[in-house]
Amino acid sequence: MAKNNDVYTIIPFQNDNDLIDAGSPKSALTVGQVGIFDYDTGLSIDAAGAGSVRKFFIAMAVDTTGGSVVNDYVESAGTHIQKGLVSSYNVRCYTPGQSQIIDVQNFTASCDTQYALKVELNNDQKYMNYGYNQLTKTFVVKTSCCEGCEGCPSGDCAELTSLLIAEINAEIEGNKSQIQKFEDLLAKLSGKSAE
Repeated sequence: MAKNNDVYTIIPFQNDNDLIDAGSPKSALTVGQVGIFDYDTGLSIDAAGAGSVRKFFIAMAVDTTGGSVVNDYVESAGTHIQKGLVSSYNVRCYTPGQSQIIDVQNFTASCDTQYALKVELNNDQKYMNYGYNQLTKTFVVKTSCCEGCEGCPSGDCAELTSLLIAEINAEIEGNKSQIQKFEDLLAKLSGKSAE
């Protein structure tokens, strides 16, 4: 595997006891169980037998129908991994994604002024789909004008916050309505009602 190849398969270990015993065929895996297999013999290996292996693959048995019967395997490579070409590896415990919450404080607002909030998305999925192009959305609002005053020294921060929240929620609702329109169109094309 070349050093510039992206990871395209992740095999999630479900607990510490998932590794199959050495000398077992891939068909002996149970749902969720993982094994490291000698490519030439098709039998699983452990640390003691790894020295003599030139090519290997990692596999996990899965059930794609939600039951407990193995009906597919997730494998680490198209065919095999050449041991001599492995320059490094890493093992990392799963950490779920977390929402980023930003607390904005100590801001001021002016009357009859436009404000913008620009949000940029940066994560692995974004880089995979868009590369280093920006994936941004800008929300623009305008605060209300003060009644009866020429130059208002300060506006209402609560109003500005409410306007920004309403603008963001309107975008989310707008996307939902576009999704609903798409589902309705699919339903009409298929002759079924949208759920």
